[in-house]
Amino acid sequence: MRIILVLCLVGALVSPGWGQSPPGINYQGVARDAEGKALASRDISVPISILKESANGDTEFAEVHAVRTNSFGLFTLVIGQGTATTGSFQFVSWAMGNKWLQIELDPAGGNSFQLLGSQQLMSVPYAFYATYSGNGLTAG
Repeated sequence: MRIILVLCLVGALVSPGWGQSPPGINYQGVARDAEGKALASRDISVPISILKESANGDTEFAEVHAVRTNSFGLFTLVIGQGTATTGSFQFVSWAMGNKWLQIELDPAGGNSFQLLGSQQLMSVPYAFYATYSGNGLTAG
């Protein structure tokens, strides 16, 4: 009986974390030089910023990732898990206005960043699910 009680208590403490979405956004890109050739098997620096309202908006969160490209110049990272330079990913006010993602790159892996561009963030599958989760409907 005591073992069952302990297992129930542990289950109650751990289960709230099961319903949460992962803390980050997957990002993948291909690093290329000015001539369009892939930067294969290189250490690069990738600053990521989340901007408020527009491509020229104020920075709400920024971080830098040090990543290595593969033989095709492909790199992957998780936004929210880099080295924060402005704000905290945890405190991005997702419910307040549009958000834009700005990407920069230093192909030498240092701090001489080149702006690659900005793109408005749109809905993701977890957000679509959240639309239905509170009204008893089954998303799927």
